[in-house]
Amino acid sequence: VVELERGRVGPKARGLMGPLAEAHRRADPAEIVASLAESGRYTFRLGGRGDVTLDAGDFAVSVEAAEGHALSARGGITAIISTGRSREMAARGLVKDVARRIQALRKEEGHSPTDVLEAASVLDLDEESRLMLQERSRELAFLVRVRRVEFERTCERYKEDDIDGRAVRIGIR
Repeated sequence: VVELERGRVGPKARGLMGPLAEAHRRADPAEIVASLAESGRYTFRLGGRGDVTLDAGDFAVSVEAAEGHALSARGGITAIISTGRSREMAARGLVKDVARRIQALRKEEGHSPTDVLEAASVLDLDEESRLMLQERSRELAFLVRVRRVEFERTCERYKEDDIDGRAVRIGIR
């Protein structure tokens, strides 16, 4: 965000404050900042009314996070991160959640951590979650030490659980 320090700019604008404010409103803040970083100045072209050149001190420059992002600033360092979850991040989280539940089921059923079981079966996922897990089924199988992960009823017993408020049934054999 680049704002004019009106108290400093007024004397330099000499009656052109209206056109200058309009030119500032239309200007690209990134272009202003780049010019200030390079030369310490930025020139507004006011058409037939001339030009107004302002120095870095004539601007108040700050950073705001766009929607879907978070900002933190300390000690002269500013960091901005996305707060949205990409499909990739959601898939990684889902794999870890399902893996934890399968591991807990293995333990409940008395399987040794070193045993490689035939299969894990995951049922009742919504379509998007099932697709994400299917795309990463080899990774999930490796994590929980099974030969394959299936998404159809192939086990005798299933444990009902919930992942992020969504019902799921998990079985192993």
